[in-house]
Amino acid sequence: MLGSKAKGFTLIEALVAITILLLGVLGPLSVATRGITDGLIAKDKITALQLAQEGIELVRTKVASNFRAGQNSPTSWLNDSDLNSCVPGPCSVEPKNNVYSVCAPLPSTSCSIRYRSSDGIYVKYDSADSAQSGVIFNRTIQITKPAIVFPMITDPALGDPEVKVTVVVGWQDKTQFRSVTLNNYIYNPYDKL
Repeated sequence: MLGSKAKGFTLIEALVAITILLLGVLGPLSVATRGITDGLIAKDKITALQLAQEGIELVRTKVASNFRAGQNSPTSWLNDSDLNSCVPGPCSVEPKNNVYSVCAPLPSTSCSIRYRSSDGIYVKYDSADSAQSGVIFNRTIQITKPAIVFPMITDPALGDPEVKVTVVVGWQDKTQFRSVTLNNYIYNPYDKL
């Protein structure tokens, strides 16, 4: 048996093989974990963008319905008890009841909304409501009158020609506070007459 070689792996060969195997498994695993995390962040951001767009549409609908009902005039097209809570704001609106209320700016939680599965909509956050689930979003709506730029001349009989609606939706991610902001201009409906 003097001339025969021992068959098998040395300790160093086994350690190198295990290291290569671990690198081959951990690389794709970390990529998959990052993909899942990024997907969850993207889902929350898309939801926040939709909630921000909904906030703008709720204000636009309120202005249009007041105009159609003849509840205002060219100089008071924004004088509405609901919309006044958003000037200069911020305010919150719950779409189910169309209730506008004054709230504190973000990151305050006084404008919190959360998905309620029994109606399928986002409503004012209530920790006692077991039908509410998911991420708690904070939506604030603010209506401001932009400064008139010279040489734009406005007719005082028509009131403000436009307002800027800013909706900010924020939420707490696992590690940080995130938010999205949408701006839109609403024009005086009486300018078109």
